[in-house]
Amino acid sequence: MRPFRLVLILLLFMLFTVSTQAQAPSFEVDDCPFDVPSDQDIECGYLTVPENRQNPNGNTIELAVAILSSFSDSPASEPIIYLEGGPGGSAVTAPDLWFDTPFRDNHVVILFDQRGTGYSEPSLNCTEFDEDFDSELDAIEACNDRLLSEGIDLTAYNSRENAADVNDLRIALGYDQVNLYGVSYGTRLGLTVMRDFPEGIRSIVLDSVYPPNVETNHTLISDTYALMTAMFDDCDADSACSSAFPDLENRFYAELDNLDVNPALVYDAENDEDVELYSADVLNTLYSQLQTTPLISAIPASLDALANGDYDTYFELATEGADDGSFTEGDDADFDDDEASTVVDEILAELFDDEIDTIEALARDGDADGIYDFLIDAFDMDDDEADAIAEAFVAVYSGGNNKVINGYQGDGDVDDDSEGMFYSVQCNEEVSFLSLDTANDVAQRSDIPQIVVDGLIPVDEFEACEVWESGTADPIEEQAVVSDLPVLLLTASYDTATPPDWAYLAAETLSNSFVFEFAGVGHALVDGGDCPVSIALAFLYNPNAEPDDSCIASMGIDYYIP
Repeated sequence: MRPFRLVLILLLFMLFTVSTQAQAPSFEVDDCPFDVPSDQDIECGYLTVPENRQNPNGNTIELAVAILSSFSDSPASEPIIYLEGGPGGSAVTAPDLWFDTPFRDNHVVILFDQRGTGYSEPSLNCTEFDEDFDSELDAIEACNDRLLSEGIDLTAYNSRENAADVNDLRIALGYDQVNLYGVSYGTRLGLTVMRDFPEGIRSIVLDSVYPPNVETNHTLISDTYALMTAMFDDCDADSACSSAFPDLENRFYAELDNLDVNPALVYDAENDEDVELYSADVLNTLYSQLQTTPLISAIPASLDALANGDYDTYFELATEGADDGSFTEGDDADFDDDEASTVVDEILAELFDDEIDTIEALARDGDADGIYDFLIDAFDMDDDEADAIAEAFVAVYSGGNNKVINGYQGDGDVDDDSEGMFYSVQCNEEVSFLSLDTANDVAQRSDIPQIVVDGLIPVDEFEACEVWESGTADPIEEQAVVSDLPVLLLTASYDTATPPDWAYLAAETLSNSFVFEFAGVGHALVDGGDCPVSIALAFLYNPNAEPDDSCIASMGIDYYIP
């Protein structure tokens, strides 16, 4: 070989090697972006990966990672990597959800913020939603334009790249195989990892299943209507519910027709204002009620109040659920350390995210009087109970009992919901294969009441995707994933976000899978109580054996009847 040709080949090889090394994924330990409680063993850092693997010489991005040690001295060799939902949700902004989880009894748990979310850089959070635009669509378009001007490649923020990030994380941390636990969109991401990198997976839990081969916006109306009908049927079949709320379904639809012509005024206590209530508002609120565990038991009561024209009671039950009287029977006013932690946990379990943020901020500031006022407003409890529980909150969050619950603090500027990531994924690999005309046609061919069609037709997402420049995915992103890996699929009977039919559809091409359906709980079964968690733990212990599901028989809906 001539010398100059040898030199040229060596130069090209060196350039290729440097380029490849520059793009190789790497994990570097760094300070956690939240305060780590003294009783927690957590290591944090950042995974560096290519922004777009189709452009190997392009930008790199950093993904925030938090590694929570196992409670066991000899944990399983394969950790659990948690895949957050959304798309656009952040796992690292809520590490407290995993501080005391039984999933750590035998496993290291790895949280990471998917590309474009949470503490990862760059962030695709749309700050424009907090600005004064004429419409939400204008804010979306402004966010799209800003992100593009910052040099962000919106076509690279999708499940294919996300799945490669998960595999790179596994390799960078030195694991041959991992277990995956995905919730909602995280299940779609998990299925994509199964498809593209099966060699790195020991098992996978798909919680609230969102497979790629569903046509979400085409079936949104029919799926929601079917679950609404199932809820009415279940109430009719329950003697207490049917006696308390007779002929509820017919009266509900009659009131929808009335509100379509004569909108009602209801008092929104959270914002201290009266708001108009239209039929579409009721339908979209019901869509949320059916997937939210604390609200499910009070759905018939809320709709009965609506049908009776008691709009304020309807609105309170529909948005806050029913007060079950947990703290009305003279609870002990003197809590020891363990009791303080328990009562704080019980209160938090009954609150919504914005309320949790409020009471946590008061607790961290040591504001017992503020917590007292909050509790008196939120619960039916007497002065002594409110005083005692307020002091319990202050003790827990100040570290007075050596335990911190939800006691982490981030930098305050990181949103746990990235709108830009949501649109990048949905527009690229879902809406690009759908059309508003087809969604209308599918709905019109059914026997669904027109008022339901008009109230639920997903116009907004189609309009948003017309301005969001995420490109169009390869057709494989709308095809079923075929695999013989061990898979556990968990679904909730009324979950409008990821209907139970989706879990059974996904299982059709997963030959080594188990499907379990739960009543009385909503979206995200990881928060659905001991039964689904125990089934998931049994599966993780032995993924090739069907878990004992006997606990499901004891679950159901204890309807709230005023």
